[in-house]
Amino acid sequence: MRQKPGTKQSHGEKVVKDIRRATRKQYTAEEKIRIVLDGLKAEARIACFEFIEGWYNPSRRHSALGYKSPINYERTAAEGLESLSP
Repeated sequence: MRQKPGTKQSHGEKVVKDIRRATRKQYTAEEKIRIVLDGLKAEARIACFEFIEGWYNPSRRHSALGYKSPINYERTAAEGLESLSP
């Protein structure tokens, strides 16, 4: 809260101002760089997860599925179930 020049602050306002001044965090250049890099690392992890789970795993062939991709395996299984239904 800004005061006009020439006006006095109340005791409560002085206490609040002192608390704000004491708790204000001053970051060094190294800390600022670390904060930015941590954010970039998190974004990179998310991008890797999206690539692996969104494209790579669904399209790669799995030996447990008869060397078919999960998408093709499910498609084949669904077609097999449709042919069994009357």
